[in-house]
Amino acid sequence: MYTYAHIANTVVFNETGIVTNDTCAGIRVTGQGPFDLVIDAMEPVTLQVIIDQQQASQFTLNYEVAANASVRLVEVRHLHAQSQYQRHMQIGQGAQVEMILVNESDHQGELTISETVHVARDASLKAGYGELADGDQNSQYVYELDGEGAHVELSLAALAKEKDRKHFTVTLNHHAPNTYGNMENYGAVKDQARLVFDGVGRIERGMHLTSTHQTSKIMVLDEGCIAKANPYLYIDDYDVKASHAAGVGRMDDDHLYYLQSRGLTKAQAMHLITYGYLLPAIAKMNDQEVATRFEAMLEKKVGNA
Repeated sequence: MYTYAHIANTVVFNETGIVTNDTCAGIRVTGQGPFDLVIDAMEPVTLQVIIDQQQASQFTLNYEVAANASVRLVEVRHLHAQSQYQRHMQIGQGAQVEMILVNESDHQGELTISETVHVARDASLKAGYGELADGDQNSQYVYELDGEGAHVELSLAALAKEKDRKHFTVTLNHHAPNTYGNMENYGAVKDQARLVFDGVGRIERGMHLTSTHQTSKIMVLDEGCIAKANPYLYIDDYDVKASHAAGVGRMDDDHLYYLQSRGLTKAQAMHLITYGYLLPAIAKMNDQEVATRFEAMLEKKVGNA
């Protein structure tokens, strides 16, 4: 189990309960499942949460970030096949949250993840997902912008390989005026895998001066892959801004040939191109150790021989 040495506050869960709770004042963990993690520190805090499941189970984790808190969160997931992970988060008024969520699960069968995040008035959230799990996965990530001035920026980098079947649905629901939401989903699919992105943006009637934007792109590395990027916008107000971009395309053979001509093997060249394609999402993780580990894992999964 890998932990990030530069992060002092650490909580580790497994299917039986809390394994490690090494945190400062202002961070409280309670419950027997579901678990509650409350952050109300007066000073900015950085926290890593590690979920290390060895058996199939249903696991629920509830986060509560107090009003005006400043939090950097790294959550690492090692989940078992056939598990269901539910994650709920309440972000209080004026809170500032940066969140990195890395899925390193290695399993056979389907993994189900369901997340709901509520963002209050004038709160800001930046979240980056690194989706490198092996096996099938069905994930629903729903962000509810509940208060005026709520601001959400999401980025997701995903890899599907071998016979993986992965489906990610990312939703921004705007329930208040003058809110801002943006998602950027980048994926790479190889071998006989299937990767689907559904990006959903909803603006309710009366939510003036609201903006919702989405980009979803998938690069196809092999002919036997299936890739789909589906944008959905549901707009019930006029005085808003909304946009979407979606695309699926093959790896550029000229780029691959050029890198091989410079002495790289095909696998090394494919890794470099894949990393560059996912880089916009990786860069937004804003943590060098996390990004370095992500690159190393990606190299191992895409191939470095």
